Amino acid sequence: MTAALRKETLRRYVKLATNILQEVAKGNRENKFITYGELMHEMGGPGRAHIAEVLDEVSCAEHANGRPLITALVIHKGIDSRPGYGFWYISVLPDSIKNASEYDKIAFWQRECEKLWSYWRTQAK
Repeated sequence: MTAALRKETLRRYVKLATNILQEVAKGNRENKFITYGELMHEMGGPGRAHIAEVLDEVSCAEHANGRPLITALVIHKGIDSRPGYGFWYISVLPDSIKNASEYDKIAFWQRECEKLWSYWRTQAK
């Protein structure tokens, strides 16, 4: 098992990820989503072993501020173009979603994306 990031390192990556994801959500990018690889490249890390830790912290902060789960915009590159396994187990996600069928999870994800695009595009003005 990989050790957790140091607090100051985690805070730095959370801030970077949040800023990047807000730009994506506001429609200030070419695409409506960003892949895990693109996000890590833009952040200069933290690497595959720690991206879930960073995104969980981002999700917790967004939830605490009453905002939609902006981490829903981070997807796999390729055929499925959906969030990874870790998205379904972020701390703030209700158990009813964590334990839902694949169909219900995808429906939740699509609704969450619509909510966050609506929210952040109004913030962009």
